Amino acid sequence: LPGGSANEWAKAGIMVRASDDPGSPNVIALNAFYHGPNFQWRETANGASNGAGGTGPVDENDMIMLTRQGDTFSMYVANSDGSNATLIKQQALAGFPKDLILGLAATSHAEGTLADAKFVNFKVSNTGWSPAGVTPPPTGCKGDADGSGSIDVADAVAQLQQITGIKV
Repeated sequence: LPGGSANEWAKAGIMVRASDDPGSPNVIALNAFYHGPNFQWRETANGASNGAGGTGPVDENDMIMLTRQGDTFSMYVANSDGSNATLIKQQALAGFPKDLILGLAATSHAEGTLADAKFVNFKVSNTGWSPAGVTPPPTGCKGDADGSGSIDVADAVAQLQQITGIKV
């Protein structure tokens, strides 16, 4: 998110949702330009959102990571190689379905104003980085078309080709 945003809560991050309903329970690990790393969640449908986080923006080379272990969601900020991870927030959220909708989200937080965010090296994995003391989930990842243990752009392209019948 570039500086000079119209709203101090302009933000972008990794979001998981229970459904595509507007009031769906959700979790987002984000960077708000003026407020820095922030973990926000809505535990019940159409309920209030809660948040907790740091101060000051994340360095553009840092990674924002969202993990799930059972009913516990955690947000970390780490160096670009995954080292020096700092736990921002960990929250137990019972009742979230096993399968969630995952996406990248950005908002200007100002009606009528578009947000501009840059996401690089986005990766979904249940076999990769794990903070010390957290047991990684079992191997295999739903949507992993090439069997690499993660979902990346190549998997998304393969699935789109299969669905549309268009080869790139």
